[in-house]
Formats: sequence, C-alpha cells, structure tokens
Amino acid sequence: MRLQSLPLALDRLHTPLCVTAPEPRRDPSGKILADHEGNPLWTTAIAVRRFGQRKPTVIDISTATEPLGVTVGAPLRIVELDAIPWALNGRVGISFKAAQILPHDELDW
Repeated sequence: MRLQSLPLALDRLHTPLCVTAPEPRRDPSGKILADHEGNPLWTTAIAVRRFGQRKPTVIDISTATEPLGVTVGAPLRIVELDAIPWALNGRVGISFKAAQILPHDELDW
C-alpha cells in the first residue's frame, strides 16, 4: 500500500552532499525500474543534516531523470523533495523522490 506523498522543506538542512553516485534503480531481479510514464528511475545516496545537529542521515533519493554532473562528495541542490510513506507485507517505511538532483552551482540560490 502506498500513501500520499508529503512535500519536504529543505530550508532546515545544511547543504546536502552526494554519498553514492547516481545509478539506475533496480528491482531484486536486476531489472531497471521505471516511473508511471516509463522513464527509468535513478537512485542517489545523499547525506542530509539538520541545522543544530552534528550527525548526518544518509537517504536514497529517486529521480526520473539522470542526475548529470553529480559526483561523490559534491554539494547538491535537491528540487521538489517528497517523502512517500509505504506499507507492504507488514513492513513500513519511507521512500524519497525528487524532481531533480543537481550540482550545487547549477541553480541560483
């Protein structure tokens, strides 16, 4: 069961950093996953840290466009980040998706 997505405000976070370079998102059999429009999905591991906290959290963020120019250790700009709660076979969790993940300098701040 998939629940409604929730938009997240990024103004409470330090600049996100790329932890793992973008790669195609795959199912357990290795098949590349696609969104409802047929676009291949990409996943990028990103470290995020709230202001006032020392320890970062690493999250995987999916996009339907390949995050070009995103490299490990690079500061990033995340566009339209959503959290998507889910429940499946007695398990629950949160997935994250964004419209785009860009190198920090590609958008005006």
